Amino acid sequence: LTTYALLPFLGTRTTVACAGAALAACGLVLALAGPGRVRAAAAVAVVAAAGLAAWPGGEFRPATPGTGRVIAEYDSAYQFLQVREVVDAGNAGVPVPTRILTMNEGVLTYHSVLRPGTFLTGGRYYDFYPALPLLAATGREGPLEILILGFAAGTQARALRHFHGGDREVLVEGVEIDPAVLRAGREHFGLREGEPWLRTHVADARAFLDAAPAGRRFDLVLVDCYAQECYIPFHLATEEFFGKLRRRLKPGGILAYNAFAYRPDEPLLGALLDTTAKAFGKAWLLPVPGYPNYVVLASAGEGDLPLLAFSEAAERAAGDPEAAPESWRGFAKRPEAESVLRLAARCAAAAVPRRAGEGATILTDDRAPVEHLTDRGIAAYDRARRGVR
Repeated sequence: LTTYALLPFLGTRTTVACAGAALAACGLVLALAGPGRVRAAAAVAVVAAAGLAAWPGGEFRPATPGTGRVIAEYDSAYQFLQVREVVDAGNAGVPVPTRILTMNEGVLTYHSVLRPGTFLTGGRYYDFYPALPLLAATGREGPLEILILGFAAGTQARALRHFHGGDREVLVEGVEIDPAVLRAGREHFGLREGEPWLRTHVADARAFLDAAPAGRRFDLVLVDCYAQECYIPFHLATEEFFGKLRRRLKPGGILAYNAFAYRPDEPLLGALLDTTAKAFGKAWLLPVPGYPNYVVLASAGEGDLPLLAFSEAAERAAGDPEAAPESWRGFAKRPEAESVLRLAARCAAAAVPRRAGEGATILTDDRAPVEHLTDRGIAAYDRARRGVR
């Protein structure tokens, strides 16, 4: 009942309250029918239960000290969600109240960010993604079509439309498995239903790919899917999955996904790179300065991604929009474009190419020990931080 009925349909708070009420009811029966000392103890329990029930409600799970004020909580069939407000360093180093969406423990990671008066997130990997359509070798005519798997509360979609919507039509398909996450986006992150440029779908990412029309293709595919805060679902990390993504890209289209790792030599990060390279022929690992995040890139086009030339052009355009390539100038003149271009230049300049050579670790639908590799990375980080004991 707890797993299949109470938690999914009532939520954790109500399930715990119902369990307590059942125990209080048993105590009430004993208070009325039991021997003297049992009646007295049961009466105390009933009074205590009634007092707790009447106690003003607070945070279901208080935030860890230093992780901000809890604004809202959601108890979904998949996870526990909190919307928090934290004080974050702004672009100029001025403290800014920032809204974040955390899942489950939510101690070190969060899944959507909203900062007042800006479409950026303070240098996080989200801020690199708006530059990716400049790198894609798809045609500039027609709408810019984007697929986001792991849509969360829409941080990436908002930024992409802001930076590219002035030059061409932007159409976004957002896929999110948890409807409570989309609800949090609507209630606290400015996500609006019925926007003509955005369609959201409540679905598993891979099931969505299988069900989408056969000819549906995208200029850019972004993947940011995590479960239990830090685990990539295994079926979204395999050669078969990346093969499906490649077939969903237009010629010259780009795949980009976020990979959390403490160090660039972690086993899971290497396996993801090898697997992506096997499906696409080549992949690139881009570190995000100042954060334990990496962006993995792959292209459906022929040849290599010109990341070094892209980095140099982005750096020039950041300093002088008129020095940008002609097709970039509208982007380069947008508010906050300089920050995006400088971050893109740094990430692209540090890109490391990868091919799936001899001895590569390839994750497949048959064997993908993603959880084991994740745990190894966390354990190695813990040993390095605390010292070997």
